[in-house]
Amino acid sequence: MRTNVNKWVFFAAIATGITLFAGSCKKEMSSNPASTTSYNLYMTDSPADYQAVNVNITGAEIHSDVSGWVKLNVKAGIYNLLSLANGKDTLIATGKVAVGHVSQIRLFVASGGNSVVINNVSYPLEVPSGMESGIKLQVNSELVSGTTYNFTIDFDAGMSVVPLGNGTYLLKPVIRPITFTTGTIKGTVSPEMARAAIVAFLTTGTSDSAETSGEFWERDTAVSFAFGDGDDRDDGFRIRGLEGGLYTVIVVPLPPFSTSTFTNVSVTEGQVTDMGTITLH
Repeated sequence: MRTNVNKWVFFAAIATGITLFAGSCKKEMSSNPASTTSYNLYMTDSPADYQAVNVNITGAEIHSDVSGWVKLNVKAGIYNLLSLANGKDTLIATGKVAVGHVSQIRLFVASGGNSVVINNVSYPLEVPSGMESGIKLQVNSELVSGTTYNFTIDFDAGMSVVPLGNGTYLLKPVIRPITFTTGTIKGTVSPEMARAAIVAFLTTGTSDSAETSGEFWERDTAVSFAFGDGDDRDDGFRIRGLEGGLYTVIVVPLPPFSTSTFTNVSVTEGQVTDMGTITLH
């Protein structure tokens, strides 16, 4: 089932931004250091060219400057990331966090129970030994009282599965942020047999970077990757978690179809930019 579209996954992964950030509210900070606010963590996925990518999530924590690492009430279990593609998400953890500065989220994945399904065959996903301490994501935001914070992480299946050869696969998580204040690009690709990959590059806007899993990525280089026809074909593709600005969108199909490039695609935070139907030739 794997095709030469893998090279586009590699291409997109090099430049994909995965800074994790939080929407802030313009309210005064509570003067009571013991007060808490509600914190909800959701998970979604960018589509990938697999039948299933199963990840065994066991825990989640957030680091507060007031109370240190705080365990969230996680809904532990094995999640098929591909069931969360094209705009779908699921609540994986909730909790109460002290009002004040939070710096990191830590997501825990079990060493066993992870797998990828290709051509109806299930292969175990090996987890690097360094992941016992959790996947750390930079947050660096202020929490205020009287607000429920909803954060979504995009656990990108296509970029997180690394083929090692001889039927061996490595799970190297690639995660990026989505908040309700960011923008979305959506559309459909015709014909479906083109199996197009869609990459969006921010060509205007601000630049920042953050560290996650020991690697640095630039937010303004490339921000997402998605297949143009997921399991839910009526929904087409959705690239979420985009900051406002002008984007270049590249649609890379399988042969014999030709690549199409669209410039100056405008994205407004909090809104959806609909590119309609993209017909490939």
